[in-house]
Amino acid sequence: MARLATLLEAASSGDMRRWWGNLAQDEAERSRERHVRSLAARERMGEYSISLDPSQSAALRAAAGAGAANARIVEALREGLAAVREEARGMTEAAMRDAVAASERLLRDGRRLRGEDLDVRTVRMDAETHARLQLQAHELGVKLPELCRYAVGLHLRRHAHVDPDRDAMGIDPFAGMDRQAFGATARRLGIPRDLLAGFRDRQIELDTVPPAFMARLCDDLPRPVPVAAMRAHLSAEPRLSGAMMFRADGKPAASGRKTFEEAARDAGMPEEEVRRLLSE
Repeated sequence: MARLATLLEAASSGDMRRWWGNLAQDEAERSRERHVRSLAARERMGEYSISLDPSQSAALRAAAGAGAANARIVEALREGLAAVREEARGMTEAAMRDAVAASERLLRDGRRLRGEDLDVRTVRMDAETHARLQLQAHELGVKLPELCRYAVGLHLRRHAHVDPDRDAMGIDPFAGMDRQAFGATARRLGIPRDLLAGFRDRQIELDTVPPAFMARLCDDLPRPVPVAAMRAHLSAEPRLSGAMMFRADGKPAASGRKTFEEAARDAGMPEEEVRRLLSE
């Protein structure tokens, strides 16, 4: 106790804030785990109805070396849920809800074009996994079926069961964007065309993009896309604009990447504007 008293007396106000913050975070995690165990305590295994997009079901079936259909789906939900939580750490709840909603719109548009309905099936899984999915959906303020489809989409992208040269729903975020739309998008974002071209040509290091700007970029495209779709796009190999892609103000190269900050400065943004974007 004497040692603790000495530490508390010597601690600065910043140290105290960090300690209390860590304690609060630890307690929140313990509370969350108690909630999960409480929800799961009723049964160990159960049958639950879920609905996937047919494109997701097909991708899971095509996974090389995968087990039975039920096992593939449960694995995708578990790993996808972990990816959702990882993604949520760098985004606000509102941005996450927008990402899920945008994902749902793209999936729905795809089903409408193909004349397909949702693939509804009964899946046998442990109650704890189902409880974690329920709790995550509640925390984000989205419907459980929507979260399940979003989680499966993240799982598929992580294992490259989709074309890495396209976005999460099979659509390039910049596909069909002509010169006029490209310039209008850059103006809405308040950035030079060369910086936007860096995103188009995958020449920006993904982990250096401020989360708030990433969410704004995805919302301001002529056809909004989920944040996960833009992340998948930037994760693919850099490219050089082809005949279908008009040139930006500068001359993009197909090799190497820049940090977001470097790309903004190289595009000619004033220093104060660069700092503003980095602080979003």
